[in-house]
Amino acid sequence: MALYHKYRPQTLQSLAGQEHIREILINTLESDRVGHGYLLAGPRGLGKTTTARILAKAINCQHKASKSVPCNNCQSCQEIALGSSLDVIEIDAASNRGIDEIRELRDKVRFAPTVGVKKIYIIDEVHMLTKEAFNALLKTLEEPPSHAVFILATTEAHKIPDTILSRVQRFDFRRPEIADLVAYLSAIARQEKVPIDEPALTQLSHMAGGSYRDGLVLLDQVAGTSKKINLEWVLESLGLPSLAEANKLIKALQANDLTETLAIIDEVAKGGRSISHFIDLIILELRKCLRLGGDLCLAHWIEELLVALEQIKHSPDPTIPLELAVYKIVQPVKSGGSDISVKKKAQIQVAKPKPLIQPKSSPSQINCDLSQSAKTTPDLGVDIHKHWSAIIREIKKENVTLASFLQSANIVDIQASDVKVCVKYQFYKDLIEQPKNLRLVEKILLQNLGAQFNLKIKVDPQKIIEQEKKQDNELLSKVSEVFEGI
Repeated sequence: MALYHKYRPQTLQSLAGQEHIREILINTLESDRVGHGYLLAGPRGLGKTTTARILAKAINCQHKASKSVPCNNCQSCQEIALGSSLDVIEIDAASNRGIDEIRELRDKVRFAPTVGVKKIYIIDEVHMLTKEAFNALLKTLEEPPSHAVFILATTEAHKIPDTILSRVQRFDFRRPEIADLVAYLSAIARQEKVPIDEPALTQLSHMAGGSYRDGLVLLDQVAGTSKKINLEWVLESLGLPSLAEANKLIKALQANDLTETLAIIDEVAKGGRSISHFIDLIILELRKCLRLGGDLCLAHWIEELLVALEQIKHSPDPTIPLELAVYKIVQPVKSGGSDISVKKKAQIQVAKPKPLIQPKSSPSQINCDLSQSAKTTPDLGVDIHKHWSAIIREIKKENVTLASFLQSANIVDIQASDVKVCVKYQFYKDLIEQPKNLRLVEKILLQNLGAQFNLKIKVDPQKIIEQEKKQDNELLSKVSEVFEGI
C-alpha cells in the first residue's frame, strides 16, 4: 500500500499540522453545534478532502465512543471510506461544474438520509463551478434542509463568490514549516524502517512544497533501495539538479558569461534533470541573497526567472524559456536594454560593446557643470534606441541596480529635450528618480548623445508587457536561425 494511503488520518485528532482547525472542529462536534456549510481552503496535499471525510464519519458514525471520534468500523464509516455511502455524496467540481449537476443536487438534497444522521455533500475544487452553478448552489445554502451539511473544498478560495463565502464557515489550511515536514517524514521513515539521513529528508520536504501527501509520495519513491538514502541518491533517483549547479549558474550570470551559462543549462538538460526544479533552486538562492542585503538587480533576475517558470508549461522544450531569461539578464536587449549577437554555429556569444558616440563637445566641456552643458542644443533627430545599450553599459559601471532597472524599461522616444521612458513598477520609477540617479543618467546621456536631456519616467506595465512579447519573438526567431544553420 502506498504510504500516503497507509498514513492518511482517520480521526481529527491525528490530523497533522492543522491544530487550529482540529481544535475548532472537535469542539463543534462535541457540543453538537454542526453547521450546515463549511469551506476548507488551502494548498493541495494538506488534508482538506481527508478532513471532510473524517467530519462526515464523525457526524454519521453509528457506534462512536466520542462525538468527535468515528469508530471506522460501523456500516456508515465503512461505506464512507469506500465511497459507497448513500448519505455522503462526493462531487468533483472540476468535472461536474455545470448548472445541471447543481440542479440535480438541489433536487436530491430534500430527501432525508437513509442510514446516517445527516446527508452530507462534499464538493471538491468548488472554485471550478460556473457562475450559473454557484447561483444555483447559493439558493440551497440560503435555505438548507435541517438534515443537510455541505463541505466545500478548494485550493483557490479567491475565486469563490462572496455570496457563497458569507454562508459557510471557512477554515484555512496552512503549509507546514520545512522543519515540521522533515519531522513528519522522519517519523514515518522510522515506522517503515527506511534508512534516510536528514539532508535527504530536507530535500524531499522542499520538493513537496509544504504538502504532506506529496512528501509521502516522494519518500515512497526514493525508498526503493537497500542502502541508506542520502542527498545524492535523492537527487539521482528523482532527476533533480543540485544546489551546486544552481550556484554555478548564478556565478556565471554575475560574470556576464553567456557561453558558460548556456553550457551549464545544456549540462543540466542532458543529464535528464528537471529544468523547473533547476529554476526553483536558482530563484530560492537569489532570494536568500536579496534578503541578506544583495543588490536590487537580483529582483529583476528573479522576475525574469519566474516568467520562464510560467512559460515552461507552454514551451516545446523546457530549456527555451530559461535560455531566453538568461539572454535578458546577461545582455541588454535592443530597444529595452541590450543587443544580442547570434552566430551560426550553435554558439551565442555576448556582443562586443559598440564604440560610444563621440560627443559634440570636447572632453573638457563634458566634464563641466551640467548647467553649462545644458546650453548644448539637443539633436531631435537622434535615435536613442540605437545607442541605448551603450548608455546602459556606462551606467552599469557606476550603478548596477540602476542599469538593471533601466535595462528592462521601454524607451518611448525623445521629445524636445526629454527622454521618455516607461517602466513596469512604481518602485522602479521611485529608484530611478532619486536625484543622484537622475544626475548620473543625464550625465551619461550627455556623454553619449552630445546634448543635455532630461529623463522622464512613466509607469506603464502594459507597454512593458508588449515590449517583452516582441523581444521574446525576436529571440525565438534568432534562436531558430541558429539551429537551422547547424
